[in-house]
Amino acid sequence: MKKGVMATEHEYRFKLMVRSILRPLGKGEFGDTDAILDHLQEVFGIKNSNLCLSVLKEEVNMKPVELEIDLFEATNLKDMDPNGLSDPYCTFGLLLPHNFDGQGDIRPQIFNQGLSKPHVLCSTTKKKTLSPVWQERFRLDVSNMANQILVVCIWDDDQEQNTFWEDVKTVDKPSGIVNLFRQMKQSLENKKNVDDFIGVVAIPLKDIPPTGLDRWFDIRAKLKKNSKITGKLHLGLTLSCKQDPDMCDSVESDQCSLEDYYLILKEMHSYSAQTKQDSEFYDGVLPKESQIALQIFSVQNQVVHTTQDLLNLLVFMERNAEKRSPPVADDVILQCFTTLSRNINTSWELVSCSGGSSTNMCLFTDFELALFDRITASFIRYYLCENKDLDSYFFALTPTRVRFLQEKLSLLDQIPSLGASTWTPSYKLRLNEHLEFRVQLDVDVWISEHLLNTENTDKDAILHEMAHFTNVITELASHCSVDNVLYQLPFESWGFNYNETVALAVDTKLYPFCSRAMEKMQHYQTRYKRFHVNIRDSCSVSIAFYSALRMLISTLEHSLKSRKISQCSTVSSRSLQLPLRELKLLEYRNWFGECFLNLLYVYKCECYQRVNRAVDFDPKMTEVAPGVDFSTSAVYVLNCFERTLSEWRELNIENNEIQTAFLIKLTDVICDGSKLYAEKMEEQAKYTCSNQNVLPFIVPRQFCLCLNNLDHVWEYMQNLPRRMKWEEATDMVATSSGISVMKTHTMNILHKLYQSADQQVSGIRERVLEILLEMIGKHISACLGGWLKPQQQCKDADKLLAYLDKNLRILHHHLKPNMFTLILNKVWVSILREVIDGFRNGMKPEYAQMIYQHLQVVREYFLSLGLHDCNLNNLLIEELMRTLRYHSMSTIDLQLEYYNELASQMYLSFLFLAENTWRTRLHWTPSISSWLQVVCRKSHRSYCESSKRAEFTWIRPIRSERPICNSWAATLRHVSWISTPANSRPLPDCRSCL
Repeated sequence: MKKGVMATEHEYRFKLMVRSILRPLGKGEFGDTDAILDHLQEVFGIKNSNLCLSVLKEEVNMKPVELEIDLFEATNLKDMDPNGLSDPYCTFGLLLPHNFDGQGDIRPQIFNQGLSKPHVLCSTTKKKTLSPVWQERFRLDVSNMANQILVVCIWDDDQEQNTFWEDVKTVDKPSGIVNLFRQMKQSLENKKNVDDFIGVVAIPLKDIPPTGLDRWFDIRAKLKKNSKITGKLHLGLTLSCKQDPDMCDSVESDQCSLEDYYLILKEMHSYSAQTKQDSEFYDGVLPKESQIALQIFSVQNQVVHTTQDLLNLLVFMERNAEKRSPPVADDVILQCFTTLSRNINTSWELVSCSGGSSTNMCLFTDFELALFDRITASFIRYYLCENKDLDSYFFALTPTRVRFLQEKLSLLDQIPSLGASTWTPSYKLRLNEHLEFRVQLDVDVWISEHLLNTENTDKDAILHEMAHFTNVITELASHCSVDNVLYQLPFESWGFNYNETVALAVDTKLYPFCSRAMEKMQHYQTRYKRFHVNIRDSCSVSIAFYSALRMLISTLEHSLKSRKISQCSTVSSRSLQLPLRELKLLEYRNWFGECFLNLLYVYKCECYQRVNRAVDFDPKMTEVAPGVDFSTSAVYVLNCFERTLSEWRELNIENNEIQTAFLIKLTDVICDGSKLYAEKMEEQAKYTCSNQNVLPFIVPRQFCLCLNNLDHVWEYMQNLPRRMKWEEATDMVATSSGISVMKTHTMNILHKLYQSADQQVSGIRERVLEILLEMIGKHISACLGGWLKPQQQCKDADKLLAYLDKNLRILHHHLKPNMFTLILNKVWVSILREVIDGFRNGMKPEYAQMIYQHLQVVREYFLSLGLHDCNLNNLLIEELMRTLRYHSMSTIDLQLEYYNELASQMYLSFLFLAENTWRTRLHWTPSISSWLQVVCRKSHRSYCESSKRAEFTWIRPIRSERPICNSWAATLRHVSWISTPANSRPLPDCRSCL
């Protein structure tokens, strides 16, 4: 039992309250005493009415009384300095009636000796103001409360040693001159500066009510009636029993402690809440009788306002932590926080020291801090861990939930803002521990609810189970990325790492589910390894699951890196500063190795199936769209390749060995798919040509699309290294593995696969072109046969041109430009070869001339179609043209040609003339004339003088009349320039020499 002399704790606290009511300090009416006592009996459950009488009969033990003075402010003070202002300060003293004269004023000797600055409590001085604000507190021991009078004197501080001229400079109105001369007079009389008296306030202690006094008092020049008012003073006065901290817990002591006050307050709120059981929440309002009794008790026992507010708040918090009904509303607790915080921020606690100075004291005692520490711990635990209103609100944060949490957590956010720095470390530690528990609990509940009843013992149910896991993990990743709303909550200021706590909770709860699911999937794939459809479906589900896990880990990693760690955090929690590598879910990289290998098998099978389906789906070779040069099958095949590559890129495989295997195997799959499609197109081209029953052969549109499809796939193959990023992928693998030679080996394998496929596709394309040339060449041979028959030689090339034009127009319209140019070149070469093979020697010149003319017409036609001269003037046509030219020439033309060649080998002009004359023995006829034309001159070493160079001239015999063909004219056109040395004389006309 408390104090050891009371029957019960309730009786003890009841008597404390009764004493304060029946034996108040001061006088005044505070309500119906009997009603208050009856109310206290109900509150404490006291049925013995004689307890109140026993208190009255107790021997009065006069405890020392203390007067607490709150000096707030003053206004409208009288100016006492030359500058029209004052430097006011206050002195406080307790006087007895004999210290006053017959007129009620203070005796001069008492005034000068007992109320001056050196002898009494004194406030600080406020410089140059007539409305000072002090906000200071003082305490005076009371020896005779019935007779003593509080006297407050207001003075003007004049202790500063200012010169006369300095004071003159500050005069700004007439009253200042009066004040200046008054100060001079006082200084001369007292031989020093004397503080000016502004006024006095006197309050008898017996007039102070038990609940205290807070009011404005008139400041008068003297205490005589009707004396002049020199300002107003705002004071707060309270009489209380002087507390001895050493005797507070003593058995013999009957003085009240803060624990007694707290228990009394707790009893009163419990009684008040019982009277409001029908309400959902307790509003925290006490009955009027309880309020009056508490006010008197707190004043007499020196329970200050901040302590009252704090203990009242702690009673509410403890009530909720103990889950009493009805609970205190959060708004009421938040209002208590606001009131307490405002009082702490604006209040002051100054007590007087024996030497007259004032010292700042701590706002709260050790008992209050310990009580706060205990109750806040239980309240935080209840509020965060047991409060049903916050269930499942700390995870899957939505804007609505964030707003709700902001409102709820603002209550907890008020605690560290109260200003008691000693509360912060322990408070934040407990807060973080309970927050961590609550977040992990909400994450656990969320995952359990979403994965409830998904696990099935049926082996074949793993596909649906894993598909559901994938959806849950995808949604979970979105809930883990909450940086856009997390800043609205006070977690950072509390030093709580929400992201890391969520990461740990997700990892702990999700890891067993995921590992069991992957074990089931591996058993499933092993069981159905020979069934392509099952492997395909399981790989599809597994890859979706892999992507979801990778996205979740990426989200957690991003949230961990982007968080801002509070600089003021001193919290040590097992989830704080959690390295990412500690997450068990990072093992997911090793779960999917066998699945990836199965996926490669699926890619290969599906690629072959899609290629076959693409050809079967497009038997008539339908164009993708008007103006597009290839059919839908090519689009479908290339989309198949791109889809495979896209799925591979999205996997973002982190295992180097698996990544290398994928790179090589996918290259092989695409190369094999391209070869397979090329073979299908070759078969389609043969089938199209074999079904062409129209003669002569006309190129079908489907055949053109086959060629375009082949070329389209071939072009895709040319860009395959760039599309698959061989260099970047192999560099990454070599860097991460630390084996540089791995890149070389991998690139060699890739290039061999690529070159094999490229050669095969190119060969198939060439074979398809040969098929086309073979079909077209049949009718070309028939047309060229008319040219090469000596008896019935065709006089023009119209028939051949008509057939070529018809087919080439089709090819030009449907083929891609590069393919059309390639075919043009091959058709031209085939025509030349046909002419060379069918040309007959020993015919008349007219035979060769006709063929030559036809070839010139066909050549011009091919030039008009876009075939370049470089493709037309190849070795084949040069050989053919040389043959035709020689067979088109007469005997004389052949001789002249011979002489022309001979002339190119002659060095001196006279040797040429002699040789030419001897060999030709020309006989001139009227119809034919010949002459020599200077072609060029060059320096050459002389026969006789080896050290000198002689001029010689090349000359060419030219037949000028009735040329048989244009070859001579062409020869003349090709002579770029004709000249003689600048210092030589013109050569004579060679015709005269001949």
